[in-house]
Amino acid sequence: MKIQLLAIGIALFALTGVSHGGAGHSHAITPKPGAAVSVQRADEAPLSVGVQTRLDLRFSGRPDSVLTVEYRPEDGLVLHSSATAQLRSDLRGVATDTPTVEAVTDGVHYLNVFVTQGDRSQAISIRVTAGNAARALRKLDGQGQAAPASPGVPGVTPQGEPLIILPAAE
Repeated sequence: MKIQLLAIGIALFALTGVSHGGAGHSHAITPKPGAAVSVQRADEAPLSVGVQTRLDLRFSGRPDSVLTVEYRPEDGLVLHSSATAQLRSDLRGVATDTPTVEAVTDGVHYLNVFVTQGDRSQAISIRVTAGNAARALRKLDGQGQAAPASPGVPGVTPQGEPLIILPAAE
C-alpha cells in the first residue's frame, strides 16, 4: 500500500511540474509539447507547367483525431481544389489528402499547409518543382551537386533538422 501511494505521489509531482521559489519570483518547469502534426508529399514527381496535378499528401499526428487543413499556394502555383479540408486520422495517426494544383510558371514553388489538431497548429511548406527547374534539379541531383539557390535562407532547427526560411510577403 505504501509503495502504491509513493508511486501515485511521484506521478502527480511529475505531472504538475517542479516549482522553484525565492527572492520574490517563481519559476515552473513543465515539458514543452512537440509538433502537432507532420505533412509529407508521397512522391517528388515534378509538375508540368499548365497541367493540373494531384499532390498526394500524408499527414501524421495523434491517432483517431480530426485535422483541420488549409492550403495556401505561393506565386507560380494555383490551387484548383478546396482551400480547406477536414480529415480524420486512422488508429496509427495517419490521414491523406490530394489537393489539385497547377504550376503556371517554371521554377520551385511552395504550397503552404496549415494544420490544426485539437489546440495545436503546424505550418509546413511543401516544395513543388515545375518545368525546366524540375529538369535542372534532376540533372543536379544525378551529379551529386547542390540544388539551385532558393529565394530563402538555409538554416537548422534546434533539433538539427534542415530548413529554409522564406521571405515574408509584403
